[in-house]
Amino acid sequence: MVLRGQGRAFCSGVDLEELGEESRGRGGQRLGDAFDALIKEVLGFSKPLVAAVHGPAVGFGATILLHCDMVLVADDARLRFPFTSLSTAPEAGSSALLPAIVGPQRAAELFFTSRWIDASEAVNYGLAVSRCPREQLDAEVAALAERIAQQPAAAVTSAKRLLRADRMQVVSTASRRERAEAGWLSSKFGLPGSRGR
Repeated sequence: MVLRGQGRAFCSGVDLEELGEESRGRGGQRLGDAFDALIKEVLGFSKPLVAAVHGPAVGFGATILLHCDMVLVADDARLRFPFTSLSTAPEAGSSALLPAIVGPQRAAELFFTSRWIDASEAVNYGLAVSRCPREQLDAEVAALAERIAQQPAAAVTSAKRLLRADRMQVVSTASRRERAEAGWLSSKFGLPGSRGR
């Protein structure tokens, strides 16, 4: 399965208008339920999940990549975990997944500063497996998917199960902590943030 964006960005994150409705008591439950269902679905997805990233991947657009099995980025890809700049907490288990991928000091730097990460950094930090020119991204992803598809499907599924064996528990625990922190920040700053962003 390939996850890709349309238009000039991979994903710009949550719909801020809907998040604003959440703070006024309207879209909150629906948004939170949809967010939870998506994360649960991705965590339980048994097939390889490959992301093809071009342009910006911000907020949930970046955190969803932590749940993918492999990420390929175009040279114009830029990732950002903007939570501190938005006065809210990390989401979707990213407070556990990001340090597991990039190390605790790099994760702290990326969360604390909310800075952009370019394609080269994404590869160097282990957030992506490779980068290529934008016009070659589809071909690179197709070639990777073909190499995976040539392997026995049951063996690939088994390998994914082993690689992700503890992921559900890790993400669930981290998500509970993240929600508690987001709720605290929301009350402190009077901003939306008690559910997924």
